Amino acid sequence: MLVYDGDAGDPFGVFLMNMILTIITFGIFGFWAITRIRRYLWSHMRFEDTRWTYTGQGRELFFGFLLAMLILILLIAGVATLYVTLKDTHPVLAMIPVVAAYIGVFILFGTAHYSAQRYRLSRTEWRGIRGGMTGSALGYEVGWLTYILLVAATLYQAVPWMQVGLARRRINASRFGSAECRCEGRGRQLYLTWLATILGYVMLIGLLMVLIAAAIVGWTSLGQVFSGALKGAAVDNATKRAVPMIIAGVLAFIFLSGLLATWYYTKLLRMLVGNTTAMVPGSQGHDIVRFSTR
Repeated sequence: MLVYDGDAGDPFGVFLMNMILTIITFGIFGFWAITRIRRYLWSHMRFEDTRWTYTGQGRELFFGFLLAMLILILLIAGVATLYVTLKDTHPVLAMIPVVAAYIGVFILFGTAHYSAQRYRLSRTEWRGIRGGMTGSALGYEVGWLTYILLVAATLYQAVPWMQVGLARRRINASRFGSAECRCEGRGRQLYLTWLATILGYVMLIGLLMVLIAAAIVGWTSLGQVFSGALKGAAVDNATKRAVPMIIAGVLAFIFLSGLLATWYYTKLLRMLVGNTTAMVPGSQGHDIVRFSTR
């Protein structure tokens, strides 16, 4: 049996250190932060008393990002050249490459998710056996666009269905050695967790706004702020205090919202793992390996 024995609270320490290093390096450490989180999660999954190993490197993600940025810059340069060339003679035709570029970049986001899954599997080992992936990236792209429209139509209420549905497509296309994976997870299993996360974000934003306003002008003057009675020198003093308080509030929101997101995505991972099986060829047909969490 494949077991994930991590706890929702364990990744918080890893997340905190990742956040600090990412801020210090102006986001560059983020690629190594992703790798550290994956190594933690992989190391808490075991099958037949052998834990999985993630062999990916932060520099691989970093150089992949640089390559993607280079391609994007070349694309923008090519579109800009076509636009400048056509805008004086054919203004309408000049917008065609611009629109096509936007649509192309948007579509590639879905393909990137599929490629990311393929990368993670190729960097996953168990007793020297590596993972892999089959299936159609085009089919996945169609599903991704369909879910995007559904999320927009439901005002983000369909996000759990999108996340679980797309993850199910990727898992069902995954292979590990000769084993074929199958996921039966459904978005409705995560919906209450999603609502609790959204409510947490709303409460967090409201609380931070009240605390920042109170710290800037003082609790006794808070009513004057909302009534518009605070004027003159008091406004100038409040403005001077506003900048550091806003910065502190933004940093606090990033930290606390990150913890909330970590909780949600841990629940998502546990749900997916708990609803995934693998078909392993055996001497008498296929053996079913069930995943579980505890």
